[in-house]
Amino acid sequence: METSTFNFSDNSEYLVYEDGEMYSTSSTPPQQVILTPLPPNVLQAIAFAFSTFLIIISNTLTLVVLHLKPSCFEEIPRLIFQGLAVTDLLTGVFCCFFSFLFSCAPHLQNSITCTIRTMACTGCLNQSALTMAFATVDRYVAITKPLRYVSIMTARRARAVLVILAFVSIGNAMFTNVGADFASTKRTCVSDFSAVGIGISFRPSLVVILLIFYSSLVISTFANYNVVRIALRHSRIVGDEFSLRQNPNMPSGTSSSAVGATNTVPYLPQPARANRIKMRSLWTVVMATISFYILVMPWNIMASLHFAHHVTIPHSLRIAAAYLLINNSWWNTVIYSLLNTSFRRAVGKTLLRACGRPMSDSSLESTIAMDGRVNVYIPQ
Repeated sequence: METSTFNFSDNSEYLVYEDGEMYSTSSTPPQQVILTPLPPNVLQAIAFAFSTFLIIISNTLTLVVLHLKPSCFEEIPRLIFQGLAVTDLLTGVFCCFFSFLFSCAPHLQNSITCTIRTMACTGCLNQSALTMAFATVDRYVAITKPLRYVSIMTARRARAVLVILAFVSIGNAMFTNVGADFASTKRTCVSDFSAVGIGISFRPSLVVILLIFYSSLVISTFANYNVVRIALRHSRIVGDEFSLRQNPNMPSGTSSSAVGATNTVPYLPQPARANRIKMRSLWTVVMATISFYILVMPWNIMASLHFAHHVTIPHSLRIAAAYLLINNSWWNTVIYSLLNTSFRRAVGKTLLRACGRPMSDSSLESTIAMDGRVNVYIPQ
């Protein structure tokens, strides 16, 4: 196996790679670093190839379904989910696919390919965290201040916020490689989204990445806790009011769950149906943010340890953390399908049409209006 030798200045920190581990020291720095490129890893390549397939298929399907059936979610959450799907799709195209290439052919790792992958992954990670924070803040304002929310948050303003967040992420991604030394990234180009001069303990781009992540984590935790607490109370109130409307003789304070099946009606009135749609969007945002931070947290913990001079980070742990982070990009489609019946049915119909199977109800499309009426559309 070939070895590469790189010279550093007398005062520079050095790194030595042995058996996939990274060691950092600054006591008696030598004059050179010996790096041995990793051999091809078949299992790692298969794992990244499988993730790339899932990410591209799932997010493409999400974009198609949200475009063809926009009534699955409210307008603003739908725009946010579409922006998140685009970010996740770019994560699969650049981060996961490049990881697959580098796992199959490590000799493809050079300054150009590592720069492209690092910048793309950094931008996607920042955009995902910022979009999650924006989604939770949007639901928080919608629940706590509904009247003001209607006048403040419009579709145009939501798109403007997403564009601003994208520029922030792109700006940090452009400065990811400031002070980078890609000669020493032969073992971290696959697993490190911020491999910018790994011999430098202080990296501005990594500081920004961690600051964005932990700030969005705090904001999302605060917003999710409050909106869930308020939404549950509001849902009980709406349910009791609906039960009283349908059962005038029911004692005051009786739970809506005590209402028998004979007292139900074929459709819900407009307030109850609108509340159900809002709760559907709310729980989807909450579960998406929880899964995002759970899967991304291991990588951020390891990234935080980069600032410690004498911390050993095994290569296998770095790969595992990066793999969890990347796989978060296809989990959102699963969450949407589990929590949203309309989205799940639309996904099933889209898959059937994509496979060429005829739809039994292709000539009959029915939608339920907000007031409970059934609108039937028969194509001419």
